[in-house]
Amino acid sequence: MYRFFVQRVHLIILHLSGEKVCNNYTRAVVLVWLFVVLALTSGYTASLSSLLTVPRLVPSVTDIKYLKDNDAKIGCDGDSFVRKYMENVLGFEPDNIRNIRSEYDYPKEFESGNITAAFLELPYQIAFLNYYCERYTTVRNTFSSVGDRFGGLGFVFQKGSPIADDVSKAILTLSEDGTLKELGRKYFSPPKMCSQSTGTIDSLSWRSFWGLYLFSAGTSTICCLLFSIQQLYKRWNLE
Repeated sequence: MYRFFVQRVHLIILHLSGEKVCNNYTRAVVLVWLFVVLALTSGYTASLSSLLTVPRLVPSVTDIKYLKDNDAKIGCDGDSFVRKYMENVLGFEPDNIRNIRSEYDYPKEFESGNITAAFLELPYQIAFLNYYCERYTTVRNTFSSVGDRFGGLGFVFQKGSPIADDVSKAILTLSEDGTLKELGRKYFSPPKMCSQSTGTIDSLSWRSFWGLYLFSAGTSTICCLLFSIQQLYKRWNLE
């Protein structure tokens, strides 16, 4: 639709260029619409160039197998269960796992090349990506289906505890009525700039040029009214 409109306006301008334009009002209208065509074609070219050249933030690592096959260095919180989980369950070599003292040290370790990827518990992962969304991204967790519901944290009770059933029912209720998701959106929603930097590019629409359309339509209307008034005035003098 956009390209069809631009082509039609081009044909009109080319047709008028072959004719002699004598009226000043006509010249003004043609000049305004020529400017509109130039702006539309420039905007379309810029939008197309951005689609072809703007880099998209995609993970350089696709899965765990890639990391293990290439003996990549992995960062994790050494004080948590993550290191043991990576060694005993995921099968990473202990020499390839680096303990990171603070979450603020991860960007420095990435930039220096000391680590290729990082394994974080889900709540810390969400907080980290919300803060560094323009520089880092994540590969969706394919080996845990519980983390998406309960934030990657577990609840342990002593055998025979009278509150175990009550807590389980309460968590199930919160999960089914959407309270957990609502709390996640409230406290872990990414900033506005993060939602805009996910690789999507805003496309141009007619709303992007509403000011230009308003200016050209207003100019054309004023010129048409002035021309009509001029013609009526001439007829009135002749009579």
